[in-house]
Amino acid sequence: MDEIYRSAYVTIATPASVSCQQGFRHSTRGKLYLSLRSQRNPTNHGILSLQHLDGGWLPQRHQGIHVADYAANVWESHWATRGWTFQEWILSARLLVFGPTDVFFDCDESTYFQCGYDKEIIVMRMSSILSTNDWHHVMSDYSRRHRGFSRPSDVLPAFSGTAAHFGREMRYSEHDYAAGLWKQSLFIDLAWRMVEDGPLKRHSLVDLLGYLESPTAHSLPSWTCLGKGPVEFEVDFFEEGSVVSRCTTEAWTAVKGDNPFGEGEAGTIRFTGKIAELESDLKLTEDYGGPRSRRPWEPKLEGGRPWLFTLDWDPLADTISPGQLKMAVAGAGRCYQRERLGHFGILVHETGVSGTFYRVGSFMSHPSDPLPKNTGEEFLARCETRTIDII
Repeated sequence: MDEIYRSAYVTIATPASVSCQQGFRHSTRGKLYLSLRSQRNPTNHGILSLQHLDGGWLPQRHQGIHVADYAANVWESHWATRGWTFQEWILSARLLVFGPTDVFFDCDESTYFQCGYDKEIIVMRMSSILSTNDWHHVMSDYSRRHRGFSRPSDVLPAFSGTAAHFGREMRYSEHDYAAGLWKQSLFIDLAWRMVEDGPLKRHSLVDLLGYLESPTAHSLPSWTCLGKGPVEFEVDFFEEGSVVSRCTTEAWTAVKGDNPFGEGEAGTIRFTGKIAELESDLKLTEDYGGPRSRRPWEPKLEGGRPWLFTLDWDPLADTISPGQLKMAVAGAGRCYQRERLGHFGILVHETGVSGTFYRVGSFMSHPSDPLPKNTGEEFLARCETRTIDII
């Protein structure tokens, strides 16, 4: 289907309908019509049309009545939650979009509204995805469609055309692909974070490990962000261009069938770098606002807080015992909040097989700590370099 979308002159998208059994050339949201007449000049009169759009929250750069209209018609639609429509949206050169209340035309240059308004760069197109940072935006957008699959095994196949297209543009080999990540940027791609509650975020570490050990989880390795729900990447909190690797990685994946970007069967990453033991329990941070599921965790250390952790589970208890948890340092860069070096990496847990681990979280340097030692340099200097396998 990705070849069809890429080759089509125009693709007709239908957020107005929730299935192929419905039409789309009609408004599915009722309007309220009010008669108006000017009190100053009674000859001025007409009809005011009101309609509830449900646009939801929008980033500052997307504020405005027209963009809110687009968001309500497209981003908030059932069509935008389905995993299999992602390629239709991002790979098509031109989209004619029939929303519940309006019609839009999307192309590489602009988004055009039926009322005559046009807006630059509302939607993302694969023609503009030319870097690892861009790829992270693609992954984050796709990850928000995790509820749009009736079969979890479809997560990789529904993304395969997008991955293949990006690989061609970046001149990567198909052998460089590893379940949504790329071997050229693996140290960055590994450090993602889950950003909301949901059925895929477990409520205890024991529950998470039980799921990772089950046969249903084997097609998606613990280290890929695909199929985990909405994610962000730790590297987004560091200055672009300043990030360097602090590890070496190799990856092996097995897929079903002939498509190297298709459904997976297994995957292993061999990670060589600084492996640190947790020095104390983890506790939920107190100086971060927002919902509990998005608040990071920190170690209970004396004299500062060098790390912030984001867990792949949302524990009901207030503390997490270190147990068999270890920190694997992936990279370093300059933190946006302070002109100093910070580190990031992943939290891993032993599988029961010696030298083999599951990825169960991520971490980064605490951005607001005033103590220079808390960038992690002294801490990491005491840690040994090890090679582990992550499955």
